Amino acid sequence: MVRASRPAGAPAEALLVRPDGHVAWAAGDGSEHGLREALVRWFGHEDWR
Repeated sequence: MVRASRPAGAPAEALLVRPDGHVAWAAGDGSEHGLREALVRWFGHEDWR
């Protein structure tokens, strides 16, 4: 995980960036809607917990 500050006017509050640099998920409203699905798609099913 990388934490960074968000510059003023940034289009999203949070990003999930794929290993190839493309954005796999973005949240502009502070919600986590769709995050779980994106994590499962790129990192596998959550059974690893």
